[in-house]
Amino acid sequence: MKRRPKLKINLQDLQGLWTNDQGQQIRVEGELCCFAGGEPVTITQDPNTGNYAVPGWQLLQDSSTLGNIVWQVGVSVVVVACV
Repeated sequence: MKRRPKLKINLQDLQGLWTNDQGQQIRVEGELCCFAGGEPVTITQDPNTGNYAVPGWQLLQDSSTLGNIVWQVGVSVVVVACV
């Protein structure tokens, strides 16, 4: 079995209230993520890399810290900061 690299950011680190660089609030509770008061979406984990994603967005482990989570969609990057 192929070993995954150790993750800098895990699901527990994502819990709570965040604000993205557009000023929108994001709430993470368990495996659910709610963007700007919209319908919650499920946070999934890639079985090969262990990395996290929500529909259309991939968490960038190498660019993220515990206080600033970096998400990417296509070529766009959004920084989400802990409130």
